[in-house]
Amino acid sequence: NEGKMMLENPWITLSQKVVYQSLFLTLRECDVVRPDGKPGSYNIITSGRSNVIIPLTDNGLFYIIGQWRYPTGRYSWEFPGGRTEGEESLIETGKRELLEEVSLVAKSWRNIGYLDLLSGDHDDIFDVLVAEGVEHKEGNETNLDCIDQTRIVALEELLGMIGNDMKS
Repeated sequence: NEGKMMLENPWITLSQKVVYQSLFLTLRECDVVRPDGKPGSYNIITSGRSNVIIPLTDNGLFYIIGQWRYPTGRYSWEFPGGRTEGEESLIETGKRELLEEVSLVAKSWRNIGYLDLLSGDHDDIFDVLVAEGVEHKEGNETNLDCIDQTRIVALEELLGMIGNDMKS
């Protein structure tokens, strides 16, 4: 079994109900039969499809944003991104979020896949978009997300921040 990917879901859902819902998330409580055959319960949070945007300059540098994150209780350096609104396409969401959060526009966009970042208790998908040839757009300083810093970093610096300054 080692190294083999399971293609069939070993969990059985007996029932599920919404126990909380707000503008930002839905919490479902599920009664399940676990893969080991024992009964259990599982809570699943849904907050909607989101994206992570990797803004890349023509010189191969990356834009990152900094802000205090209330849920973790610490300052965080991260790539911009956000939730899809209404019937937006992935690229439309990326363009809107990049402009809102960093006042940047990109010459081209690539969808390089998706991540299940919080799959232990969330069913959300995070699409990963690369915004290439980003440039600052004057006069669009909306910043609704309390972002207080923007940095432009080289790949080496970015990789050095992971696990250290990236979330400190």
